[in-house]
Amino acid sequence: MGNNCTCWKHDLQNQIEQDRKSKPRWQSLEFLKSQEHKIVKMQSWIRGWQARQRVWKIQLQKYNDSVNEQLRTYSASVINVGSRQQSPFDFGIDDINDSLVHQKVLKEPMKLENGATYFGEWINDLRHGKGILICDDGSKYEGYFYQGNAHGRGRLIHSNGEIYEGQWENDEAHGQGTYIHEDGATYIGQWEHDLQHGKGCEKWPDGSYFEGIYKHGKKDGLGKFVWADGAIYDGEFRNNNIDGYGKYTWPDGKQYIGYWQNNKKNGKGKYIWPDGKVYEGDFVFDQKHGQGTLRFPDGRVYEGEWQQDKQHGRAILKLPNGKTSFGEWKNGIRIN
Repeated sequence: MGNNCTCWKHDLQNQIEQDRKSKPRWQSLEFLKSQEHKIVKMQSWIRGWQARQRVWKIQLQKYNDSVNEQLRTYSASVINVGSRQQSPFDFGIDDINDSLVHQKVLKEPMKLENGATYFGEWINDLRHGKGILICDDGSKYEGYFYQGNAHGRGRLIHSNGEIYEGQWENDEAHGQGTYIHEDGATYIGQWEHDLQHGKGCEKWPDGSYFEGIYKHGKKDGLGKFVWADGAIYDGEFRNNNIDGYGKYTWPDGKQYIGYWQNNKKNGKGKYIWPDGKVYEGDFVFDQKHGQGTLRFPDGRVYEGEWQQDKQHGRAILKLPNGKTSFGEWKNGIRIN
């Protein structure tokens, strides 16, 4: 009879189910309790690591401040080359995240085999970190070194007083930088392998300036040149020359819009005078040459051939009253 009683079966199943569900909970609590000491130990290690990092940063800051001060003092003791006085170079802490920072050692000024004198940081036998290099010609480099070469941010004062300050890579101006010439002209922009390369702006003491693209040290690409007399060219350059398509405006208001080659109008173009006269057509080496149309302010129109800046050949002359005549010109004079 008992074997056929379903209530026992249900009670037994419920007890088994409860035991099955409750057992893992006890196991989880026991597991967490067993891991508690490991968690505490990990937290302690993290706090210790953070404390050591704070101490390390303080020590590194003190070291950097000491190095910077010694370099500033040494730089001031060296006779400035050229006529242009400069404020002390700000070394800052550009190398704060250098993975080799713990290996660097500041040494006393040392005479190198090439005659230059170096005062700064070393790693083994290589200049690495902050330093000042005085060359035998009197020029002075202040800035960062990497494995023996000027690398990172730095300033070079040439013996003639010209200055480059900016980014360096493997002893070459490379990246963003500023160059100040002896005559006061300046270039601010991008460099690559010691040459102006990329976007830049060049200014001269007379007020002239150029802003645009440089390639391998020369103006090459789109740019704008403004001269001291007010003339403006806005367009393409190649190999330091006006070359390609562009617009030139003279101080008196004349304009040319069209193609250029080696600083001369060459190809299709449009020349506009302040009085309203307009020529549109072919140019060859700065002269109207080929087919072109000249429109006068009074309504006359010449359509035809040109040679060496003069009307020359067959053409159509349109008058303001609507009349049209065909004729031939020679050296600017109509002959029939």
